[in-house]
Amino acid sequence: MSSNNGDSTPRTEIVRASQMAAVIDQIISLRFADRLAEYEKEMAAYERALKKGKKELRKTEPQTTMQKLAGEQPTTEHGYQVLKRSKEGIMDLDWVKKPSKPIWRVWKYHNYDRSFGFTTHAGQSGFLSDPEVNRDIKPRRVEEYAELMEKGLWRDLLSDPIAITADGHVVNGQHRLAAVANVEWSEVKNDPQFLVVWGVSPEEAVLADTNKRTAHDQATITNKILVTQGR
Repeated sequence: MSSNNGDSTPRTEIVRASQMAAVIDQIISLRFADRLAEYEKEMAAYERALKKGKKELRKTEPQTTMQKLAGEQPTTEHGYQVLKRSKEGIMDLDWVKKPSKPIWRVWKYHNYDRSFGFTTHAGQSGFLSDPEVNRDIKPRRVEEYAELMEKGLWRDLLSDPIAITADGHVVNGQHRLAAVANVEWSEVKNDPQFLVVWGVSPEEAVLADTNKRTAHDQATITNKILVTQGR
């Protein structure tokens, strides 16, 4: 996996679709570096407490109504107990939960749903769903790409790379990444190659893939770039 390591020179690599999870992990490590560092700090403190004699326990939370309706199992978490004194001077046990490593969904489209008596409005979720320097994702295009990929018919153009900034924002190829993340590649015979370029300038989002971008797309991207640059 190529990495910028503070170098502003763009770097490239060719990645198979079945190995694109590593690219997604790298995007997450760049884009959410602060949150990941916070988790590492929390986990280090938790492990120090265990080394000093705290006993790790497992606690099962009561099922929520939503979990019962969906047939899900109760939530189980690990942690340890500490004895603390309240403001009133009463000693009581306090639960310290084991830090959970942050997990980010890449992209998902949710249809309007009223199952179980709860209303879920149609919309997108995942870190690609609200691009900082790119146009909004078109769900239908992602669906079309994923269908071709699942049928083994996808052929990517190495002349049209997936381009990512130094801080993990996708300026070109976000629809392909969203589609790749929603395909089970172990069940697809075709394993196409993708050219990935790291460390590109955010301004390249205005020029990339112009044959598929409308005037509205171009205006949206330009406005987002101006906002990120504080203009």
